[in-house]
Amino acid sequence: MSEATADLQPLVIAAINATGPRKVEEVEDGDEVTLVEETEENWVGRVGENARLIYSLINDDQSPVVKAVGRLSEAVKYVANVVEVKKEKSSNRAIVTLETKPSKKNPEGSETVRTDRFDDGGRPMASKARSLIGRRVLVFKYMESATDGSGRDFRILVDIKDLGEAREFDE
Repeated sequence: MSEATADLQPLVIAAINATGPRKVEEVEDGDEVTLVEETEENWVGRVGENARLIYSLINDDQSPVVKAVGRLSEAVKYVANVVEVKKEKSSNRAIVTLETKPSKKNPEGSETVRTDRFDDGGRPMASKARSLIGRRVLVFKYMESATDGSGRDFRILVDIKDLGEAREFDE
């Protein structure tokens, strides 16, 4: 196997996984039903389509997938309890109130994070956070600079994982 082929192996495996097995269809002929498997040529064509899609997503810096993975890899992770989720009409985002362990920087043990704008895909994250009210969660927070040149930073919720029932934080 050439080095170039070996480098593409993870992409091909991802494309095969995305494609799934060869399709099987039922073909009726009168009273008989026959199962007909997709041709290998057609299946390989579908794998190729998925490989092109995956390759283009990975190699486009403006791809929403690349941006999402980049933000997630740079996110700060911490444990919190979800207290409340409200829509902020002025920004078209959800504001998520979290109970955290009190610290010198945050003696109240309360933090708010925002979702992305609803028109930028923030609605599913808001729904996910809302479903976790009263739960202990692992928060993935990304710091995003304001685009208006004000120098402000915003805490953006890029992922949230359920860890079970909410409980008190030990001091």
